[in-house]
Amino acid sequence: MVTCGNNCPVLFWDCDIVDPVDKIDYPYKLVTISVSPSGKYVAMGSETAEVLLFEVATKKFVGRYSSHSDTITKLKWSPDEK
Repeated sequence: MVTCGNNCPVLFWDCDIVDPVDKIDYPYKLVTISVSPSGKYVAMGSETAEVLLFEVATKKFVGRYSSHSDTITKLKWSPDEK
């Protein structure tokens, strides 16, 4: 499971462990988060009108997309992970 919140990191959880197993720090408020259908990527929508993309296994930053004019409030993956 992956969670995000206001002024806190993106946290990765294992249902068998009480504490988060990993995290990604981001300095602004994240409003929405979505894991790709394969579980390979996580996309995050921020109050700064950016969508950030990370590879889940490595936490490697893949890209930042900022063509929106306001806060990203919802993300949805297509079946082919676009």
